[in-house]
Amino acid sequence: MIPKISRYLLIIVATVVLAQVIPGIYNNLFDVRINTPYVSFGAEKKVFYSYKYEEGRDALFVDSKGRKYTKTEYLDATPSINTFYHVKNGTMPDSINGVKVDVRQLQRESFNQMTFSFEFSKPEYQLYPLMESAPQLELTWPKDFFRINDRIEFIDAKTNRVNELKSDKYTAAMKKEGFVFPAGLVAGLPTNMKQWDDGWFLTDKEGSLYHLKMVKGEPYFVKIRKPDNLKIKKIICNSFQSKEFYATLVSEDNRIYLLREADYNLMKLPVDDYNPDTQALQITGNLFYKTVELVAEGFVKVYAIDRAYNKVDEYYQSWPVKADMPVGKMSAWLFPFSIEMEPSNSQFIHFRFNGNPSYKWVYLNLLLLGCSFVIIKRQGRRFSRNILDLVVVAATGIFGFIAVNIFSNKEY
Repeated sequence: MIPKISRYLLIIVATVVLAQVIPGIYNNLFDVRINTPYVSFGAEKKVFYSYKYEEGRDALFVDSKGRKYTKTEYLDATPSINTFYHVKNGTMPDSINGVKVDVRQLQRESFNQMTFSFEFSKPEYQLYPLMESAPQLELTWPKDFFRINDRIEFIDAKTNRVNELKSDKYTAAMKKEGFVFPAGLVAGLPTNMKQWDDGWFLTDKEGSLYHLKMVKGEPYFVKIRKPDNLKIKKIICNSFQSKEFYATLVSEDNRIYLLREADYNLMKLPVDDYNPDTQALQITGNLFYKTVELVAEGFVKVYAIDRAYNKVDEYYQSWPVKADMPVGKMSAWLFPFSIEMEPSNSQFIHFRFNGNPSYKWVYLNLLLLGCSFVIIKRQGRRFSRNILDLVVVAATGIFGFIAVNIFSNKEY
């Protein structure tokens, strides 16, 4: 009895491993590269431009009205988003849309922020540096790091001891503003590779939003007003030279807000179909417009937004996904399921079962089931002693077929 139990445990392990390895080998052998398009919004003609690179071919630039451009024509038509090219060639116009061109201002107002799906599930270290926000010379790493549990504690990095005096001072400042311990989200930029430090943005146990930083050694802590029904899922901080907004906030219902630096106001962007589980979020901006780009496996959708945060236009482009290509269609015939250990929307390694939405794999399973009958008969084994093997092959197809034949049944 024990040998049979051991055998089926080995078959289960082998089936799970094969369900991860074989589809991976198949995808690597027959991989099809899909080039996603680059999309931008030109302030000059108020149209979207898209282009993508194909192997062995020059990029084709097309605007949202169907006009085609060479690369040079595209660059000439978009000085607002290709500033470096025009400054280098001395072709920057004196004004764009009636606004006198200041190259430094154009560069200062330009930014690009990319957020991937995995960033919503990546682990936090829960030890954070609080730098001096008003340094005499340059940003330097502090000698301690803070953590937040039932209070805020500053821990000396060298001695690993809590600085009680500093911890009590900051805890009192936080309680004075109504912070309810422990913290929910803690978001900032833990690096000194930036021109200034804006500290950290926190949510407390009740979901309220706060701003924490250190100014000349003293705590700066303020509560930020927000609607009571706004539940924050993610805070994405930045250090853009434009200093227009501290951070991008994503709510629990996947709405996108910008936290303005001037007044702490939350400006809702006119984007209602963002799905952080399956889409990458890219926000770019310049002196005239912002664009919010949602990139998924088979499409890109871009919103153009003016300086008053109103939608000006939107653009959508789709392309075939691998499931619709020959490599994907053949996979539907081969594998009843697959197991993924490194999903694209997470940095955690874990088992994720991916079922095959079609039932074309049934035909291969039946063929392998027939082969199993033939093998059992040729080896002179009894079908009554191999029912579980047949069930495994019928349910798991090629994975189970290989597993039961690697660990062949010994009829004792």
